[in-house]
Amino acid sequence: MLVVRGSGVEGATANGPHVLTVALEDYYHVGAFNRLIQRGQWYRFERRIERATERTLDLLDEYGATATFFVLGWVADTLPELCVRILEEPAPELEHLVPQAPPGLSAPVNTILGWGKWGVLVCGVAGLLICGGKMAIGHRNRATFAADGATGVPWVLAGLSLAAVASAIVGVFL
Repeated sequence: MLVVRGSGVEGATANGPHVLTVALEDYYHVGAFNRLIQRGQWYRFERRIERATERTLDLLDEYGATATFFVLGWVADTLPELCVRILEEPAPELEHLVPQAPPGLSAPVNTILGWGKWGVLVCGVAGLLICGGKMAIGHRNRATFAADGATGVPWVLAGLSLAAVASAIVGVFL
């Protein structure tokens, strides 16, 4: 679970913004203890995470800093009030995190995607015509040829669907 706290990235310098991330997990959650402490036994240990998180939040408030909190799923399930406490301040605007194409690259990539879409469409139509032809030829005394044509139709349709979804996903990021 990702929880963002604060009103933006503070402390920008000539070297760029300072970014702070906090991983919310207790000492017994560490992967190095996996063989010694199984997940089903975590409830038996003293929880220090609330006190440590409160201290971290106090420090952030004291210095006017912001942070991104990565909350272990078990912690979020067991201590939902801790996540609520982290979210007491509004989250920063995250528009700058939306992936965008490098400047000047959008037009050529869109052209290539457009050609690719047409190419996939032409190949799909050709594939369906070939499958239909096999089924028509196989209808006359060649049952296996007809079966090969019939089994090819779902593959052609799956390929067309996959290409359509892929181009839509790539289009979202440009």
